Amino acid sequence: ARIPCSYLEFEKHVIDDLSKTRSKVFIPLISSDERFKQESTINAYSSLVSFPIRINEVVFGALTIYSNSIDKLKENVDFLSIIANQSAMAIQKARQYNKIKQLAITDNLTRLYNRRYFMELLKNEVLRSQRNKKPLSVAILDVDNFGNYNNTHGHPMGDKLLREISDIL
Repeated sequence: ARIPCSYLEFEKHVIDDLSKTRSKVFIPLISSDERFKQESTINAYSSLVSFPIRINEVVFGALTIYSNSIDKLKENVDFLSIIANQSAMAIQKARQYNKIKQLAITDNLTRLYNRRYFMELLKNEVLRSQRNKKPLSVAILDVDNFGNYNNTHGHPMGDKLLREISDIL
């Protein structure tokens, strides 16, 4: 069912409170809650429960359930809490996966794509260029006398130079 705009504004206030307290918000009668500003005579739902979705005590979302039956909400609170916790774990795993994936395809120092990933991208771009019958340009950069720079100024300064060059790119 579609949630009326008055409920969406109300939900923003509920989630703000949930973020501050980092604990569930249970509202048995929405229409009597001070945060609810009714814009019409439509009372789509009577009750609400909202659970924080958090990782390491940091709230980054909420699972909010509306209902016309306070009893149904009460009897499902534990189950809904489990869903919120499982959602947080799934999101954390997805974030970790994306971080690991990013680490696997980028150089730690420059944060540019590593050679293996670059070659994979290049192969795909060549195939796309051929498929679309469009030209493809590739620019490759070489830092002249970089070995001498490293020997003269030391590897930490060489690393700094590489980071600066990669930031420009």
